[in-house]
Amino acid sequence: MHCGACCFSQAVEYVAVTGDDWARLGERADAVAHFIGNKAFMRMDDGHCVALRVMPEGTFLCDVYEERPSTCRDLAEGSRECEGERATKAERPAQALVALRRSRGRAAP
Repeated sequence: MHCGACCFSQAVEYVAVTGDDWARLGERADAVAHFIGNKAFMRMDDGHCVALRVMPEGTFLCDVYEERPSTCRDLAEGSRECEGERATKAERPAQALVALRRSRGRAAP
């Protein structure tokens, strides 16, 4: 994954994690997901999923891509739903990249 637009939200209950998802995440589950009440969700940090790694060169990588939740699997790259996420959240990946570069003392392009 290189875009990452669908991984951004301010909502803490953004990506639901089912029992099957939790099992697929295995030992990583506690680090990337948590329970709110009796429902599990991916953890969010700084406006994006904790599993999303913002790379300084401008790409975004999912650290749990092979084990990602069903919600993420259902949002196929290039699909109508994907294009909708990109249209409504296009600025968020760029903002995250600028913030990363500032935090590392590098100028944004």
